[in-house]
Amino acid sequence: MKRVDAAMLAVLAAEANLAPSVHNTQPARWALDEEGRVLLAADLSRHLSVGDPTSRDMGLSCGAALEGMAMALAARGIGVTIDDLWTHNLLDWRPGYRLAARLQLTGEDAVPPALSEWTARRFTWRARFSPTSPEQIKKLEHWAVQAVDVRLAYGREDLAFLASLNDRSSLAIMRERAFRDELVRWMRLSPRHPAYSTDGLNLAALQMGRLEGALAGHLLASPLFDIADRLGLGQALVAESEKTMTAAACLLFHRRRMRARSSPDKPSTVSG
Repeated sequence: MKRVDAAMLAVLAAEANLAPSVHNTQPARWALDEEGRVLLAADLSRHLSVGDPTSRDMGLSCGAALEGMAMALAARGIGVTIDDLWTHNLLDWRPGYRLAARLQLTGEDAVPPALSEWTARRFTWRARFSPTSPEQIKKLEHWAVQAVDVRLAYGREDLAFLASLNDRSSLAIMRERAFRDELVRWMRLSPRHPAYSTDGLNLAALQMGRLEGALAGHLLASPLFDIADRLGLGQALVAESEKTMTAAACLLFHRRRMRARSSPDKPSTVSG
């Protein structure tokens, strides 16, 4: 049976926590139990009480980190079985934490997924998109047709509809002062912020310069946004339609709600 010690877990956790999380709150925390299993818990101090009142996004964030851990282990030839504990709402493991999953290392060799090489290179694109070729669009169309849970939207009419819908939804959310205040608390709008390089949304992630970041912080965390919105400027402040319209296409994923596939007594197996 392969085992992981505390030193190796620290290395694995650093790789796993490259996974995306809501507002880059990075709620995933890792530990080893007395049997050498890897435990994943959510740090409840990272919960977004306004933006994520049901903890759905925190659960998804931990799920992304869990996938990252399985990939990190697979890169070392280690397979795992996973007990999904999120739906059990286990809050008695340690104060301030919610136990999310338990990973049992197996004796089976694992093969790293093909996408592993992109883990450290992925990022959120917040700028305009470059033009694409007709051949690339055809390949995308062919792939989307083969996928049962994907719809491809492209062409000016489809993109304009989605761009408008996105802008209206963003404005409705940003009109909530409590949401804006919580968002700003996780924005790292100055390189001098103590957590600038560790969590939250820094200037690089937001594609902002220092001056733009400073203005954004003052605008969002004050009544100025409400005043601007009353003057009819709110939409312009949050609009992204100009960028959206430069996209070649949008992929829409719709997956059926599924019951948890495993319980503490019925683990699922991940080999890479």
